[in-house]
Amino acid sequence: MGRHSAPDDEQDGDVLVASAVAVEAPRRGRHSVPDDEDEGAPRGGQIDLAAEPTVEVQRLAPRPGKGNQSTAADLELLRSHSAVRARVIAAVVAPFVIYTLAMYLGASLDVYFIWVWLPLVTAGILAGSILDSAHRKRERAGG
Repeated sequence: MGRHSAPDDEQDGDVLVASAVAVEAPRRGRHSVPDDEDEGAPRGGQIDLAAEPTVEVQRLAPRPGKGNQSTAADLELLRSHSAVRARVIAAVVAPFVIYTLAMYLGASLDVYFIWVWLPLVTAGILAGSILDSAHRKRERAGG
Protein backbone atom coordinates (compact mmCIF):
# COMPACT_ATOMS: atom_id res chain seq x y z
CA MET A 1 0.00 0.00 0.00
CA GLY A 2 1.33 3.41 -0.91
CA ARG A 3 1.73 6.28 1.45
CA HIS A 4 -1.41 8.11 0.38
CA SER A 5 -3.57 5.25 -0.78
CA ALA A 6 -6.52 3.78 1.08
CA PRO A 7 -6.29 0.20 2.37
CA ASP A 8 -7.66 -2.44 0.06
CA ASP A 9 -10.50 -4.75 1.06
CA GLU A 10 -8.12 -7.72 1.01
CA GLN A 11 -5.86 -6.24 3.68
CA ASP A 12 -6.56 -6.41 7.38
CA GLY A 13 -8.80 -3.72 8.69
CA ASP A 14 -6.82 -3.50 11.94
CA VAL A 15 -5.46 -0.03 11.56
CA LEU A 16 -3.82 1.63 14.53
CA VAL A 17 -5.65 4.91 15.01
CA ALA A 18 -4.07 6.34 18.16
CA SER A 19 -0.84 5.60 19.91
CA ALA A 20 -0.19 5.53 23.65
CA VAL A 21 3.38 6.63 23.07
CA ALA A 22 4.05 10.35 23.52
CA VAL A 23 4.76 11.99 20.21
CA GLU A 24 7.54 14.58 19.98
CA ALA A 25 6.79 18.02 18.70
CA PRO A 26 7.60 18.24 15.01
CA ARG A 27 11.11 19.40 14.29
CA ARG A 28 11.52 22.87 12.88
CA GLY A 29 12.77 23.31 9.38
CA ARG A 30 16.39 24.02 8.67
CA HIS A 31 15.93 27.73 8.00
CA SER A 32 13.44 28.54 10.73
CA VAL A 33 16.10 28.86 13.48
CA PRO A 34 19.57 30.26 12.89
CA ASP A 35 22.47 27.85 13.44
CA ASP A 36 24.23 30.13 15.92
CA GLU A 37 21.29 31.15 18.05
CA ASP A 38 22.09 34.31 19.98
CA GLU A 39 20.92 34.57 23.59
CA GLY A 40 19.93 38.25 23.28
CA ALA A 41 18.30 38.05 19.86
CA PRO A 42 14.61 37.26 19.67
CA ARG A 43 13.60 33.92 18.19
CA GLY A 44 12.34 33.60 14.66
CA GLY A 45 14.82 36.04 13.12
CA GLN A 46 12.92 39.12 14.27
CA ILE A 47 14.93 42.21 15.10
CA ASP A 48 13.80 44.77 17.64
CA LEU A 49 14.07 48.00 15.66
CA ALA A 50 13.43 50.15 18.74
CA ALA A 51 16.65 48.87 20.32
CA GLU A 52 18.76 49.62 17.24
CA PRO A 53 20.41 53.05 17.04
CA THR A 54 18.65 55.38 14.64
CA VAL A 55 20.32 57.46 11.99
CA GLU A 56 18.86 60.82 11.15
CA VAL A 57 18.40 61.41 7.45
CA GLN A 58 18.57 64.98 6.30
CA ARG A 59 16.57 65.71 3.19
CA LEU A 60 18.03 68.29 0.91
CA ALA A 61 15.69 71.03 -0.16
CA PRO A 62 15.14 71.17 -3.91
CA ARG A 63 17.46 73.68 -5.46
CA PRO A 64 15.77 76.53 -7.28
CA GLY A 65 16.51 76.85 -10.98
CA LYS A 66 19.75 78.57 -11.74
CA GLY A 67 19.85 81.35 -14.31
CA ASN A 68 18.52 80.49 -17.73
CA GLN A 69 19.01 76.73 -17.35
CA SER A 70 15.70 75.97 -15.66
CA THR A 71 12.32 75.12 -17.09
CA ALA A 72 10.71 77.58 -14.68
CA ALA A 73 12.75 80.40 -16.21
CA ASP A 74 11.69 79.31 -19.71
CA LEU A 75 8.02 79.19 -18.74
CA GLU A 76 8.22 82.59 -17.07
CA LEU A 77 9.83 84.01 -20.22
CA LEU A 78 7.10 82.48 -22.42
CA ARG A 79 4.35 83.87 -20.17
CA SER A 80 5.74 87.37 -19.89
CA HIS A 81 6.97 88.02 -23.46
CA SER A 82 4.43 87.47 -26.21
CA ALA A 83 7.01 87.99 -29.00
CA VAL A 84 9.15 85.14 -27.66
CA ARG A 85 6.03 82.98 -27.27
CA ALA A 86 5.02 83.62 -30.91
CA ARG A 87 8.53 82.77 -32.19
CA VAL A 88 8.65 79.51 -30.20
CA ILE A 89 5.22 78.47 -31.49
CA ALA A 90 6.33 79.19 -35.05
CA ALA A 91 9.57 77.27 -34.47
CA VAL A 92 7.58 74.23 -33.34
CA VAL A 93 4.88 74.34 -36.04
CA ALA A 94 7.02 75.26 -39.08
CA PRO A 95 9.17 72.08 -39.24
CA PHE A 96 6.06 69.88 -39.15
CA VAL A 97 4.35 71.88 -41.91
CA ILE A 98 7.47 71.77 -44.09
CA TYR A 99 7.92 68.04 -43.41
CA THR A 100 4.28 67.27 -44.25
CA LEU A 101 4.49 69.23 -47.50
CA ALA A 102 7.75 67.53 -48.47
CA MET A 103 6.31 64.08 -47.78
CA TYR A 104 3.12 64.91 -49.70
CA LEU A 105 4.94 66.32 -52.72
CA GLY A 106 7.35 63.40 -52.74
CA ALA A 107 4.42 60.94 -52.56
CA SER A 108 5.95 59.36 -49.47
CA LEU A 109 3.08 59.60 -47.02
CA ASP A 110 3.31 55.86 -46.38
CA VAL A 111 6.54 56.41 -44.40
CA TYR A 112 5.36 59.61 -42.69
CA PHE A 113 5.58 58.24 -39.15
CA ILE A 114 8.93 56.54 -39.68
CA TRP A 115 10.69 59.86 -40.35
CA VAL A 116 8.62 62.07 -38.02
CA TRP A 117 11.61 62.33 -35.66
CA LEU A 118 13.25 64.75 -38.11
CA PRO A 119 10.81 67.65 -37.60
CA LEU A 120 10.51 66.77 -33.92
CA VAL A 121 14.24 67.17 -33.31
CA THR A 122 14.40 70.24 -35.53
CA ALA A 123 11.52 71.87 -33.62
CA GLY A 124 13.23 71.19 -30.29
CA ILE A 125 16.52 72.66 -31.43
CA LEU A 126 14.84 75.76 -32.88
CA ALA A 127 12.67 76.38 -29.81
CA GLY A 128 15.62 75.89 -27.47
CA SER A 129 17.84 78.26 -29.42
CA ILE A 130 15.10 80.93 -29.45
CA LEU A 131 14.66 80.62 -25.67
CA ASP A 132 18.42 80.73 -25.07
CA SER A 133 18.84 83.86 -27.19
CA ALA A 134 15.92 85.52 -25.39
CA HIS A 135 17.51 84.73 -22.02
CA ARG A 136 20.85 86.17 -23.14
CA LYS A 137 19.10 89.29 -24.45
CA ARG A 138 17.31 89.76 -21.12
CA GLU A 139 20.56 89.30 -19.17
CA ARG A 140 22.34 91.93 -21.28
CA ALA A 141 19.43 94.36 -20.92
CA GLY A 142 18.96 93.77 -17.19
CA GLY A 143 22.57 93.12 -16.12
